[in-house]
Amino acid sequence: MEPPHTTPPRLLSSRLAMVLAGLSALLGSLDSAVNIAFPAITAAFALDVSLIQWVVVSYVLTHASLLLGCGRLADVWGHGRVLTWGLAGSALAFLLCGLAPTFAWLLAARALQGVAAALVFAAAPALVTLAVPSEARGRALGIFHMSAAAGFALGPPLGGVLVDEFGWRAVYLFRVLPAMLLMLLAAGQPRL
Repeated sequence: MEPPHTTPPRLLSSRLAMVLAGLSALLGSLDSAVNIAFPAITAAFALDVSLIQWVVVSYVLTHASLLLGCGRLADVWGHGRVLTWGLAGSALAFLLCGLAPTFAWLLAARALQGVAAALVFAAAPALVTLAVPSEARGRALGIFHMSAAAGFALGPPLGGVLVDEFGWRAVYLFRVLPAMLLMLLAAGQPRL
């Protein structure tokens, strides 16, 4: 009688790394839904239309300026740990954006979201690279980037539905729970 088929531990951690990284990339890339909410945000805060660009700038500026430093942080402190911090920061930022009582609050929360995204997007692909055997690395990174692309593609139609049905705050709030669940999954692993 043959023993039951078991998957080697490395493949289990490889699969877990792929799930965490892929879903984290998808969740972060769903930020493209925010663009659909611009008219509603402009109206809600009675803004001059030229000010709405700061919703994007506050996020992109912090994300882009911190990405390399966050990569080094992940190398030193651990990719799984930094991914967990990024997901926790993302959940908090999504919540703060969705509850923003003023435009300044929204911009500050978007800057926090950029910091969290830099942590996630610095740690996630490195986590995949380190967890997946070298012969499968190209495929694994392709799947990771496909997850991010899917988020960018799904964001605008999803954003349209959310804004129409629930208002502009929903483009942020719908991501709080998934970010928390991913954070708990990442934090519950002994070492990633």
